[in-house]
Amino acid sequence: MSRSRHVPRPSWFLVLIAFLTFGAILLVNGIVNAEFGNDAEGAGDRGPDGAIPAVVSEGGSVVDATHDPVRTIRYPAKTIALSFDDGPDPLWTPQVLAVLKKHQVPGTFFVLGSQAAKHPQLVRDIRAQGSEIGLHTFTHPDLTHIAPNRVERELTLTQFAVAGATGEITYLVRPPYSSRVDALDDEDYDIVQSLGKDGYITALTDFDSRDWERKGVDRIVASSTPENDAGGSLLLHDAGGERSQTVAALDRLIPQLKAQGWTFSTTSRAVGLPRPTTRPAPSTSSPAPSCWPRPRSPPTRSGSSSGVC
Repeated sequence: MSRSRHVPRPSWFLVLIAFLTFGAILLVNGIVNAEFGNDAEGAGDRGPDGAIPAVVSEGGSVVDATHDPVRTIRYPAKTIALSFDDGPDPLWTPQVLAVLKKHQVPGTFFVLGSQAAKHPQLVRDIRAQGSEIGLHTFTHPDLTHIAPNRVERELTLTQFAVAGATGEITYLVRPPYSSRVDALDDEDYDIVQSLGKDGYITALTDFDSRDWERKGVDRIVASSTPENDAGGSLLLHDAGGERSQTVAALDRLIPQLKAQGWTFSTTSRAVGLPRPTTRPAPSTSSPAPSCWPRPRSPPTRSGSSSGVC
C-alpha cells in the first residue's frame, strides 16, 4: 500500500521563507550543474526500457503508481485534454485563459513552483476559470538526473506555492521532459514509481503540438489535430518562451475539433479520477500537518476522493 503524504499547512510567511531559502539553494545548484531549462530544450537520449511492464508501455498516458501493480488509464475516444506546461506566465497565461474562456473549454496547467510563487494570482485565475492544476517541479530539472531528496523538495516546494496561492494541494504531476508513455525508459519509470509511493499520479501526453518549435500557427494546428478518434492529452505551453503562435493556434484548433465532434475536458475528469486539487484537511497534531489526498481504489468515471492520514 502506498504511504501517506503530509505537508505542513501553508501560509504566505512560510511560502516566502521556503521560497527564498530553497530557491537560493536551487539557484546555486542549477547554475553549477546547468539544470535549469524548459521542455523545448528536450532531455537526454532514451535508455533501456526492459524493466517497464507492457501494461504501462502499451497503456494509457495517465500512470497511477499509487497502486500495486501499477496501472494506466486511457482517455475516452474523441475526448481531449488541453494541457499547458511551464507556467504561469504573466504575459501568456492570461491570453491562453482568455481563449479557453471564449470557447468555454477547460485546461490542465502543470505549473512550475518558481513561477507559481511569483505569480499566485495567475494560479488563482486558472482555478477560478474551472481549469485544474498539476505540478511540473520547482526549477524544471530532469528528475532522472537529480538525487531523490531533491526530487521530493522540488515537488514539496511547488505544493507550497500552489497551496499558498489557492489553499489547495494536488496529486497530479508531470515530470519535465516527459512525453508519451511509450517513450519511458527504465530511469523514467523508476521516477514514476517513486512518485506513486508519495501519492502522486503521473499525467503524460498523447499528442504534441510542438508549439515549442514556433514554426507557425498552421504547423501547430496540424500537429495538434489527432489522426484518429483516440482521445488523449495535448501538450502545449503557456510559458518558457514567446507563445503568441500557441494562443493563435488554440483559437483556431478548439472550434475546429468541436466541429469534428471532440469533447474538451480536464485530465482528471476525462479519465474518471477524483478532483486533483483538494483543500488540506485540518489536523489536531502540531504543526498542523494535512492529509495528502490520493485514490485508494480504482477510480470510476464518477470518481470519489479519499485522504489517508
